[in-house]
Amino acid sequence: MEVLSLLIITSDVSITCSFDKEANLMTLTRSRWLGIFGKLVIQHKLDELVDVKVESTDGEESTVYRVVFILNSGEILPLTYLYSSGSASKYQIAKMIKIFLNPNAESINT
Repeated sequence: MEVLSLLIITSDVSITCSFDKEANLMTLTRSRWLGIFGKLVIQHKLDELVDVKVESTDGEESTVYRVVFILNSGEILPLTYLYSSGSASKYQIAKMIKIFLNPNAESINT
């Protein structure tokens, strides 16, 4: 079974994102305060996932970033709603996901 799971924890939100090749499923779960104040689960088939990219925007003091999933419907699904500093870690996450989903890709550009 090939599964990749990511866990991101911030001050008020925990995010889990799993990619299950056998089930052909991506599951993105966002919980506020360990689920006490709500939990959102989003699922998409891996076949719907066209790309994984890093978005950037100008913050108050510098450029900020987030990882997003591009679906074949054109929808952009952010891993996190908020942008944050540290581009290297975002590019590393996007690259890790791309390599897991397509290990034979000749080049991985984010």
